[in-house]
Amino acid sequence: MIRKIIIEMAGRYYNNLQGVNILITGAASGIGKLLAQELFLRERSNLLLADIDFKKLQTVSDELNKQRTGGSVKIYEVDISSATSVASFVGQLKDIPVDILINNAGIVSVGAFEKKDFSELERVMDVNLVGTIRFTHALLPIILRSAKPSVITITSAAGYVAAPGLAAYSASKFGLTGFMDSLRTELKGRAQVCTISPGFIRTDLAKNAPKADSDEVKQKMDSFLQERGDDPATVVSAVIKAIKYNRKRVLVNGQAYFLYYLNKCFPWLSDLLIDYLYKRFKKEGIVKE
Repeated sequence: MIRKIIIEMAGRYYNNLQGVNILITGAASGIGKLLAQELFLRERSNLLLADIDFKKLQTVSDELNKQRTGGSVKIYEVDISSATSVASFVGQLKDIPVDILINNAGIVSVGAFEKKDFSELERVMDVNLVGTIRFTHALLPIILRSAKPSVITITSAAGYVAAPGLAAYSASKFGLTGFMDSLRTELKGRAQVCTISPGFIRTDLAKNAPKADSDEVKQKMDSFLQERGDDPATVVSAVIKAIKYNRKRVLVNGQAYFLYYLNKCFPWLSDLLIDYLYKRFKKEGIVKE
């Protein structure tokens, strides 16, 4: 009896990711690239890497294949904001199985909402929210054929605490949080569905913001992230542990925990903190009114 219980409990975990087919969006740089490296070199997973920047993706693939460890790497040029591109990608998969989907692709636009061109705000929503939902919807029938299917989405602390000067980004992350919560309930008992929520992380997200953002604003936002952000390796570690231990929600770092519980337990204090943050953004020139 005890042996049976132990076996059933062990079956809940992905103790070994070797040979597991993992699809990562936004894999050409940042957290997506680091995830690919860790999963390929340490976990020996088979990777399907998707990104809109195929040239950078090819570089990532070449770097990984030089250190081949037993897994395989396939790369695909995909714009998740385009229904045509996503449909074409699914067609390319043919009979290739996908066990785990890691939704990582995302962009940001920095500045006061009223000063932003709407097309720029729309682009952020199209990639971060609509694109992620579209991609997940297209891949779900394939993923659910796996013995242990998983859908992992990297959101942000901005998905439960509004980020001033990042209206579209925050809206997209709030939307992803709701989407994943809904999907988790619908797929209970059929697939693992997990939301990964980091606070500030030292990535190139600001540098890769749309061209409409000035170089000065990008540089200042990037400096803010480099100074106050945590190592992106913390996100990579959180994702891998979440998969292995079948977690549902992960608050990645101290900032994420602090903001989540502050907003949940003391919303008025959260409002004061956000007001202070917005003043800092304006003072430092990250947001211009």
